[in-house]
Amino acid sequence: MDVATYGQTGHHRYLIHALLTPSLLSCAFVTLEPQLACAQAIAQGTPLSTVNLEKSEKFSLPAQPLPEAINAFLSQTGWQISYPSSLAQGKMSSPVSGVMPPSQALRTLLSSTGLRARIISTNAAALMADPTNTAAYTPDGAIALGPVSVRGASESAWGPVQGFVAKRSATATKTDTSLVETPQTINVITAEEMERLKPKRLADALRYTPGVVSGVQPSTTYFDRIRIRGFYSINNIYQDGLQLTPSGTLAVAQVDPYFLERVELLKGPASVLYGQNGSGGLINMVTKRPTGETFQSGRINIGAYNLYEGNVDVGGTLRDRHFAYRIEAIARKAGLKGDYGTPERFALAPSLKWTPTQKTSLTVMVNLQIDPQGNSSGYLPSVGTILPNVNGRFRRYIYTCDRSYCDYNRKQASFGYDFHQKIIENLEFRQNTRLMYVDTNTHTLSPGSLLADQKTISRTAMYQTATTEGIEVDSNLAYRYALGPIHNSIVAGFDYRIFSSDNMTSQGTSAALNLDLNHPTYGNLTIPTLITRSDNTLIQEQYGVYAQDQIAFRKWRLLAGLRQDWARTKTDNYLTNSDSPQKDHAFTGRVGLRRVVS
Repeated sequence: MDVATYGQTGHHRYLIHALLTPSLLSCAFVTLEPQLACAQAIAQGTPLSTVNLEKSEKFSLPAQPLPEAINAFLSQTGWQISYPSSLAQGKMSSPVSGVMPPSQALRTLLSSTGLRARIISTNAAALMADPTNTAAYTPDGAIALGPVSVRGASESAWGPVQGFVAKRSATATKTDTSLVETPQTINVITAEEMERLKPKRLADALRYTPGVVSGVQPSTTYFDRIRIRGFYSINNIYQDGLQLTPSGTLAVAQVDPYFLERVELLKGPASVLYGQNGSGGLINMVTKRPTGETFQSGRINIGAYNLYEGNVDVGGTLRDRHFAYRIEAIARKAGLKGDYGTPERFALAPSLKWTPTQKTSLTVMVNLQIDPQGNSSGYLPSVGTILPNVNGRFRRYIYTCDRSYCDYNRKQASFGYDFHQKIIENLEFRQNTRLMYVDTNTHTLSPGSLLADQKTISRTAMYQTATTEGIEVDSNLAYRYALGPIHNSIVAGFDYRIFSSDNMTSQGTSAALNLDLNHPTYGNLTIPTLITRSDNTLIQEQYGVYAQDQIAFRKWRLLAGLRQDWARTKTDNYLTNSDSPQKDHAFTGRVGLRRVVS
């Protein structure tokens, strides 16, 4: 019966609604393009089961070996495809070009292979021999099947995490290991969690992590002053498994959390794999990398304390799909509580991943960052904050510097790559390298002692400039094998790092710089003559060899490692024309045991 004719009577209208409502609801939960298909089908009385509700995508897949073509299709669409591996051996795919639904693209890809796809669900399919292709059948008509492989997206220790809870990490072992099998505590802050927290620096991202004090000096914008289990961590901050910059210099690098896939906190000693580190733990930031998927995102944020921020994140693949790229950028200007200044940041982070074969990958990462404005307010005296003061308690957020004099400027750039080469099935070579450059200069008024009136502090005018240059390389071999029920994962490698820092500080003080904390006034400063107090070059060099074995036996996981380090530190003092070299070496071991509870 024609729907339009049937709907002319009043009581039949309810029946029409009952018939159409499920169809309309099924259309409401798909994107615009399938909704138009649904609407047209309903208007024409076409059964929805015959309507293609897939969203079309732009495909550009060249003819290539079938396993590689399937991998490229999976990377773009996120589908899951199961098939006997023997079916794909020695077959070449057909080229796919144009805008079409993924199912149509898959059929086109298989058109010259003698295979066909059976669609299991909206984003899953199984490959099988085409019945019309007699070459795929045995003489008796039975299909010869080999091992079935299922390919799909899964979490990697260096990749994105779905949600707040990560399941894998490489920080403690330098291998892609499940967290529940690692006999050391690791806290992971994922990109999705950071998206909710909106951190502006590393310390903000670790704000809710147990065992961490991140608000040591919250008014400081250019240092991440963090305590892990009571120990300072300036020297223990790593990015992609390599030390960011050493302490002992003003020229310390800082990575914006927007560029991070995850922040991992390894608690306890970590010297076996990384060399000299503090006892509290180690922070490792994992950089966002190309995913092989095509996406574009951008955002503009406006918030409290005159926050203005814009960011973009764009990714995709190049024409032959062996290259995947990602480009991220951020621009930010924000105020701080009180009159602490208006820190600014402009940063760009392009990256490119090259996968010529399934056994080889090279990811190149670049970071360019300028912080033309930053600030740091000094500490207030204990008398008037936590101790009694005859004038009463000082108000919070008193700015002890002066915007007419105090400023901070940092420029930093890094270039690095991550190379993986599978030599044989269970043996892989990996190399991680980064070059770092940081240049900073700052004018500041450093607060001194509280005077006898218990409301005035002395201040010292300071000018500091510093430059840090460094290179780091970590190379290792990873080998997996089994001896009966005992499974081993061995990592052996060599790492090297050297940083050179030039530092110069000039300072001077006078009564004209004193500040009344109860009634602070700013501007019209008379800066005394500054005298150079330090001028030196600091060289820090370290290299070491390490070996580690991860043993799995039933529900037990044993982690054992050894390392030998050699270190050299040299300070050239240009004021005294002297140098102070120092050489050290150390042998380190680590053993951990954990029982996995299923």
